[in-house]
Amino acid sequence: MSEALAYGLATALSAILAFVRAPLYTHWFDPAAYGDFALLTSAAGLLSSVVLSVFSNALYRYYDQERRAGSLSTLISTSVVGSGIGVTVVVLVAIIWIQWLGLQTSISAPWLILLTTLMTLQGLVFQVNRMEHQVAGFVAGKLLDPSWQLAAPLLLLALGFTGFQSLVISTSSAVGASVLVTGVVAWPVLRQARLLKVTWGSLKIAVSYGLPLVALAFSAWVIASSNRYVIHRFLGAEATGVFSMGHALASGPIAFLSSALIMTVGPVVWERVNRQGPEEALRLVRRTATLFLILAVPSALGLGLLADDIVASLFSASYEEAHTVVLPVALGAVLFGLYNFLAKPWELHEATKWVPLYVGTGAAINVVTNLWLVPRMGIAGAGWGSLMSYGTVAATMVVEAQRRFGVRLLPGWTDLAPLTVGCIVMGLGVTFLDRILHSSGVARLAALVMLGAGMYIGTFILLGSRLKSELLNTLATRIRSSLRYAVARLTSGKRAQLP
Repeated sequence: MSEALAYGLATALSAILAFVRAPLYTHWFDPAAYGDFALLTSAAGLLSSVVLSVFSNALYRYYDQERRAGSLSTLISTSVVGSGIGVTVVVLVAIIWIQWLGLQTSISAPWLILLTTLMTLQGLVFQVNRMEHQVAGFVAGKLLDPSWQLAAPLLLLALGFTGFQSLVISTSSAVGASVLVTGVVAWPVLRQARLLKVTWGSLKIAVSYGLPLVALAFSAWVIASSNRYVIHRFLGAEATGVFSMGHALASGPIAFLSSALIMTVGPVVWERVNRQGPEEALRLVRRTATLFLILAVPSALGLGLLADDIVASLFSASYEEAHTVVLPVALGAVLFGLYNFLAKPWELHEATKWVPLYVGTGAAINVVTNLWLVPRMGIAGAGWGSLMSYGTVAATMVVEAQRRFGVRLLPGWTDLAPLTVGCIVMGLGVTFLDRILHSSGVARLAALVMLGAGMYIGTFILLGSRLKSELLNTLATRIRSSLRYAVARLTSGKRAQLP
């Protein structure tokens, strides 16, 4: 549990640093440069996720099994060599598509190859860190990447590099530094990789397990990132940059909440499955999903309500239109975070083959709605199109979980009533205060944030006593268990059994 908390906190802090970076970048880089950069990094992210869907997931699935059998070297070799082959294949296919779509001026092939390779290596090494319980390496790598991207661009701009060059060099060097640090920690395992250890049989096993997950990775990318290409096609690089920056602003806080909870509760869910069965594990998932909604929904609503003030106070004038995408993107981020909880019944019942179908349906809806809405609504249309897609996926998975497994994933009305009423009170209060406050800038924004948060928390405390008590009891139980585990490790000098 202590390791899960460390992983969750590292992932959450990484999301916070990325959120802090957004307003600074608006003052350092023009929208067109950031738009081209967004296309490049989203393409590299897609290609690396396709490769990692196969070989990182195979590494996760077979790691303990192969270590016990004394054949870990073959698995490591297969993952490393297979990833190299995979990167070569997907990059070649991508370059052909880029040429066909006429995007070669925005997506440079050399940078695409470098970023895809580095992101794939980063994913593999992070997986080894987690499987070997190398908490320090994982945390250092997670925090070094966004910290570097926060500090390096100014230096590169001062040295005379263009905005796009500064962005790409900063990102490449940040991911490379992260790989170097985490790789040093994981080197005792990684050095076992040998080309001659790779066999057709070992590659076939890895590909057979991971290949079905490629469709899921691609569909998830379509919902999350393909709208940038639609915007670029109809509105140009500058609009792509403005949308991408608004997206970073809106999704950052929600990503912080979801990543922290998922990374923390994930190992505990499987612990419950092994000890108490899937029903008790799903009860924990439902309670955690309730906590996520209690925190994420008002955060998304608050971001939407205050989008004008946030953008006006923190962003440069060239990114002014970013406020139009904040509300739909933030709500979409809530649904995406919720998806991580909604997928648990399929994982626990080993029925994940259906999940790509649900996400693929959302991806198809995303493409159609973006092609329809972006020419008519501008960048806001991309946000609303993605929200419809996430909503379709979430609604489908809720209904299907009830139909297939008899599982109710979402909290009932009694639990959600304090959340709903609190959001209504907060929304009305912030709207009223926004009209009567005559100050401007950061002071006005801070006042609205504190008053809105106070209204929501006060309403929730008044109406949510039962739910609040249950959540606090669950949290207290987990804290006590973590403390007992930590004490046991310190006193025994070895790895204690999880409480």
